[in-house]
Amino acid sequence: LTPFSHRHLNKKLNFRCTHPSNRDWEEPQEFFDFLSSFIPKLNFGTLIGYHTVRNYVGGAPESDPSADELSAISRVAASALGAGAFGVSVDFKNPHGALISKKVMKELSAVVRAHGGVLAITPHEDEDAGDTLLHAYALSHSGGISVEINHFEKGEKESHAAFQSAHARLE
Repeated sequence: LTPFSHRHLNKKLNFRCTHPSNRDWEEPQEFFDFLSSFIPKLNFGTLIGYHTVRNYVGGAPESDPSADELSAISRVAASALGAGAFGVSVDFKNPHGALISKKVMKELSAVVRAHGGVLAITPHEDEDAGDTLLHAYALSHSGGISVEINHFEKGEKESHAAFQSAHARLE
């Protein structure tokens, strides 16, 4: 996780990554410096997680961030993108994912656009595949950014039908 700070760690959030190596860095640049010390023999890319950033700046994850918190989230995300992250990820499967407001998504999109990054979304597991495609298209179109759908767990037939349905709704 980066940015990471034990002082801001919110125990209410269910972080999937608790690897002890996180003690070696807090800021994204420290993470990239850590990686470069190994000279990895593979292509590596990372996304900065909205919920990780939200936790890092503090505040209650179950409520909309205040103006100051949103400003801090933007600064931290911009710093991570400037340090080498490819984009920002938003996990709507996260317990607090459904609480992310349009205002937050608009701000994240602006940060991603300013740095030429990508916005990666993980749809809620109950979301219709066609709605997921429409949601990604709307974010891409309105934000002027590239949007990636992570963990799109639909079969080939369902994905094709969802794409046709979404395409028909767009026309």
